[in-house]
Parts: sequence; structure tokens; C-alpha cells
Amino acid sequence: MAKLRFNIIKSSYNIAPIFNPFVGLNNLRFGKTVSQETRNKISKTLKGRVMPDVEKQNHITGSHKKLIYCYDYFTKEYLFMFESIRGMSRVLSYKNYESIRRKIDNNKPLNCVYKGKSYTLFLYSSAQ
Repeated sequence: MAKLRFNIIKSSYNIAPIFNPFVGLNNLRFGKTVSQETRNKISKTLKGRVMPDVEKQNHITGSHKKLIYCYDYFTKEYLFMFESIRGMSRVLSYKNYESIRRKIDNNKPLNCVYKGKSYTLFLYSSAQ
């Protein structure tokens, strides 16, 4: 897909700023620090703010998180659980969480190493 995209665009320059205008070096605040005076102003503004319970719960759990239940692919025995797809990808050292997301609830095995042991997992989510 990337090769096809490159053949269509045929760019001779870095196109990352076009696709990701606010990421990394392109972020307007990259490398800058906030003064203590500014932090105090922000803090003072937010004090006393009343948040609805739903918003509080979203801050605690995350608005789009879903529990991921991991079962042995062959025996269907429950093994462990993760609180989110991205959290699972961090723990399992997957660079792209999409590879995990595509296997959830699709009866596709996920081969991984968790706490020094190799697993072939069947992934099931709490949101269906």
C-alpha cells in the first residue's frame, strides 16, 4: 500500500508534515516548557470546575477502552485480561496496536510472549 501511495504521489520531499501536521517536531509546542506562572493560571481556572459523573468516569477509564479477555486458542481456557487494546500492545511490545485489534472477536490467533512465556491467544472483547 505504501509503495502504491508513493508511486501515485512521487514525492521528492518529506510528506510527513502534510499527513501529521501536529506530531513530534511539527507540533507548535515541541521543545517548549510552560512557565510556573502559566501553570498556576491554568490551575486556578480549573479549580472548582464541576464535571458530570459520566465525564469523570471517562477520564478514569478512557472513553473508548474495552476489556480484552485472552484465552488459550486451542483449549479456550481463560488466561488473563487487559484493560485496553493499546495497553495490551504496550505490554506485549507490539509496535502497531492495529494488528491486535484485527484479531479481536474474529477467531484469529495471536502469537505473543507474555511474562517470558509463549502463547497462542484467542481474543475476546467486552464490547460487542
